[in-house]
Amino acid sequence: MKLGVRFKLFFVLIGIVALSFAVADAVLTRAIERDKTDAIRDDLFVRAALVADQASREMSPFEDHAAWDALADRLGKTAGSRVTLVSSDGVVLGDSEVSVDGVVKLDNHGTRPEIKDALASGRGASVRQSATLDEKMMYVAIPFGRGENQRAIVRLATPLRSVDDAIGRLRELIWFAFLAALALAVIASSFAAQATTREVRALTDIARRMAAGDLDARSRADGDDEVGELARALDGLASSLSTTLHDLRDERDQQRAILDGMSEGVLVLDKEG
Repeated sequence: MKLGVRFKLFFVLIGIVALSFAVADAVLTRAIERDKTDAIRDDLFVRAALVADQASREMSPFEDHAAWDALADRLGKTAGSRVTLVSSDGVVLGDSEVSVDGVVKLDNHGTRPEIKDALASGRGASVRQSATLDEKMMYVAIPFGRGENQRAIVRLATPLRSVDDAIGRLRELIWFAFLAALALAVIASSFAAQATTREVRALTDIARRMAAGDLDARSRADGDDEVGELARALDGLASSLSTTLHDLRDERDQQRAILDGMSEGVLVLDKEG
């Protein structure tokens, strides 16, 4: 299948538009995800510090899961996030999203990355799928003290739905812009191809007239682009051919006049006589 200039130009523009928006989607979504995630993490650390201050005032022993779970429930409502209270050895003391009976059945949290980092450096954060809630969550943890030998961890968690929602809205805008750019590309390529093909068709007609013997045909193009240069080259070729043909005709007529005016015979010999 032979494609014309219009379709070739159209496909080139579509390719450029599609590539541009694919790059924009990759760059912008990554930037939005990073910025939103960082903002959520920083906000959770502020809340975690306030929760830790409240948790440090609890005087119940770690074995009293009912008291600690009730505290986690109260602090979770205050912080607007899931609050988990964990002892330094990884045992969950209370969780705002889990009942008291469920708390004692939870796995040891000592291997959680945010818990390990909080115990090691004073704060920890991580993003992963929650095994309890089956949802992508942001976790932050900071330690709080209950005397010299008793340390515990307060961990806050919140879903990252807002990040996914922001990325979804951004992609809707990107798709809308892509469709608008696609429509503009179709219109622009149509006008550009029409203008280009009109000039090319005119040059093709001139070339055919020249080939048929009409060496007086001229394009008279005045453009500065490649088509204009081709038109001027074609005009120059026609002018050169016209001059050469005129000289050949004059030479032929002169030779015929000389031969017609001679009464003597003309003998043509080769190099050997």
